[in-house]
Amino acid sequence: MIQRIQTVWFFLAAIVAASTLYFNYYKLADGTLLNMDNNYLGTVLIGVSVILSLVGLFAFKKRPLQLNLIWLNILVLIGLLVWIYFCIEDAKFSIVESGGSFRLAAFIPLVAIALLWMARIGIKKDIKLLKAYDRLR
Repeated sequence: MIQRIQTVWFFLAAIVAASTLYFNYYKLADGTLLNMDNNYLGTVLIGVSVILSLVGLFAFKKRPLQLNLIWLNILVLIGLLVWIYFCIEDAKFSIVESGGSFRLAAFIPLVAIALLWMARIGIKKDIKLLKAYDRLR
């Protein structure tokens, strides 16, 4: 299991997605930091993403299932990005000054998506290699 590179990518994607809980994703103009403390939907989406990554990690004998889990996980992470955007817009609307700056957690889901995409590439290579071995038999 560990000799396959997509195992590493799945594990890193789970760690990166979980790290979103510990960082702020936006700093408003008045100095308020937005994070996942009271945002239950964001916490649930991050939890689902971590669980999907770990299930994909341990489903190493079922490559088609892994590919489906990757697509589902990418959709969850895109949903998290959209949710973060709407939370930021809602927070900006609630104060008079609309300035602010993005923080680290706003970009972490993009890193997780990239890691999942690299896992997908590794799985595709495995499928291609197995098909080549089957052809030789």
